[in-house]
Amino acid sequence: MSRRPIQLRINKLVLPEAMADDPAGIGGALERELARILADRGLPSGLEARGQTTHLDGGKVEGAGGDTTEIVGTQIARAIHEGLKP
Repeated sequence: MSRRPIQLRINKLVLPEAMADDPAGIGGALERELARILADRGLPSGLEARGQTTHLDGGKVEGAGGDTTEIVGTQIARAIHEGLKP
């Protein structure tokens, strides 16, 4: 079964000051993890039929002091994917 291409654009990612030291690093980690999740699991059931989603609140990610950009980006990607569920 072939999957249709997915285009996801994140217009705004709001980070608290404590996590904003390396936004490009967090963004890169987020992109890698979200791509991995979508490749493994695809879109949540029902979302593909809805078509374009104009707004998604990815929720709140609680980072612990000392978390790496990779950990924070991964947590955000997982929150976004969870938020895609209809």
